[in-house]
Amino acid sequence: TDAWAMLRCGRPRLVMLVGEPATGKTTFAHRAAARLTGRPAVTFSGTPETEPQHLFGRWTLVGGETRFVEGPLPTALREGRHLVLEEFSQIPLETRAALMPLRDQPAVANPFTGEELPVPPS
Repeated sequence: TDAWAMLRCGRPRLVMLVGEPATGKTTFAHRAAARLTGRPAVTFSGTPETEPQHLFGRWTLVGGETRFVEGPLPTALREGRHLVLEEFSQIPLETRAALMPLRDQPAVANPFTGEELPVPPS
């Protein structure tokens, strides 16, 4: 299919699957991720309350020590996995804007740590 051809050639980096509920969009995304990377996708379900820290991670207190806990986006990039964002249309525009460098930039900056996360070419 056209979707498989696009995914195999690595372009575009971001793919949005749109359709009626229960038509297999999520199943397709998970199977494609496993087939293309050999690893399961990292999944995140968006809501109207989704903020950038939900995607990138957050600082938290662990045992009296401040640590950064990575979110699904850095985890997927570090581990060479695909990120499946369910209910993307529910995510506020300001939060979606933080994902735009994934389209065509070699890296995306984590706004909470300043770390540059390399984005694979495909």
